[in-house]
Amino acid sequence: MFWFSKFRSFNSMKTFILPVIAFAAASSLSAVTPGSVATVTVALTATYTSPGLRVVDPDTKEVSMEYEKVTEKTNASGDVISETTTVKAVMKTERYGNKEILTALLESDQLQGDENIRGWTIVEAFAANDESEDDGPSLYAVKSGRTPVPIPMSAYDVAFAEAFSGSFTSNFVRETETATFSGKYRGAVGVLIGDFNLRGLAAGSYRLVSGKLGSGENAVPYSFEIDGAVTVSGLSGTYGESEEGEDEEDAVLGEGRITIAAARVVDLDAIGIGPR
Repeated sequence: MFWFSKFRSFNSMKTFILPVIAFAAASSLSAVTPGSVATVTVALTATYTSPGLRVVDPDTKEVSMEYEKVTEKTNASGDVISETTTVKAVMKTERYGNKEILTALLESDQLQGDENIRGWTIVEAFAANDESEDDGPSLYAVKSGRTPVPIPMSAYDVAFAEAFSGSFTSNFVRETETATFSGKYRGAVGVLIGDFNLRGLAAGSYRLVSGKLGSGENAVPYSFEIDGAVTVSGLSGTYGESEEGEDEEDAVLGEGRITIAAARVVDLDAIGIGPR
């Protein structure tokens, strides 16, 4: 599970699944790095309050947008006989999704000389034999023939519930071991991406996959949890860094969802993404 600590639910299954993982990890010193990738779609918005009145300066004729506008009414002698103050504010929304993320990378010259974002996608990657502490999703911008570009993001679990089942069989005659493990989960998560600080509900499933990547002496066995489709919905929070002394009501509202397609097993070295 990428959106919760993978080995938390895994602990109760560890006694019989760890031998399979240990076997896979022992063979990881090769040019093949088993792992998984999944396509990610980010759909966030930042909504803020903006002036809604068009005001023209009588002297300079410059136009500005204001929250307040004063209109005077005069008589034939030029005397002001009434004054009306009009107020108006509107909500404006800016999108932050895959297009905006990739465009920002392009504008900061991180897309290796490309003149546009055509062909670039965003994926989540996980190295199968990486035993380091899980610290949330690893996102990359990828394109065939280009070096993957890391996209800063972090996610943390707040509270969650899950259901899982599995089994492990050791055949002492054939000297083989087989394991099955799968589950599903729902829970509250925090997400930090770009200038967004959000919380929402993540829901997904996972299963243990085992096999080999490569051929001959370079074949590398693997055994790890792989995610099915994941949806992080109902995200809400803030956008932008708060300035010192800024009132809470001045914060920009961040909202949206993030979806991740079902992951697939790949050789991470072949696509330029090494172990985390």
